[in-house]
This record gives sequence, C-alpha cells and structure tokens, in this order.
Amino acid sequence: MTSKTLRVLGFKSFTESVGPTATAGLQILAGYEAENSPAQTRLSEMRLRVRPIAQSPDEAQTVQIGKSSLSGVYDFAREMAPGKLLLIGRTS
Repeated sequence: MTSKTLRVLGFKSFTESVGPTATAGLQILAGYEAENSPAQTRLSEMRLRVRPIAQSPDEAQTVQIGKSSLSGVYDFAREMAPGKLLLIGRTS
C-alpha cells in the first residue's frame, strides 16, 4: 500500500510512524473483525522481534505490537536498513 492509501484508510503512514528521516524499514498491519475473538486475544499479546540475519539474536529487541487508533487494528513500524531480515512473532 502507498502512504496515501494508508492515510485514506485512517492509518499513519510509515514516515508518520517512524519519523521523516527514515529511508527504509518494515511496517506490519494486522487486525480482527469480531470482538472477543481468538484473533483479538492473540494480537493483544503479540510480540515481535525483527533483526538483520547477520545480527546476533541477543542484540534484537522484542517489542509488543501496538494497538492502532482504529478499532480492531494493530500495527508495528520500525526503521531498518535494507537487507535480509528475520521476523519472529510470538504471544506471551
């Protein structure tokens, strides 16, 4: 999606999420449709770890995926250098 499409849908663009100096990175949007669904519980507990493949796992920070201002939507955005990345998601 383009940043214009994201704004039309009510999301923050990548630049708004990580800052104007970011030139590359990762943005993930996830959501659920029904309140009190298993997906809602899993997303509320979701933690992500993203790192360059060459980086030691001990150097990568695990962060909670954030609840968006839009109902039922969670988002994650991080400035990252271009290259091969490893993304790991887990629930608490």
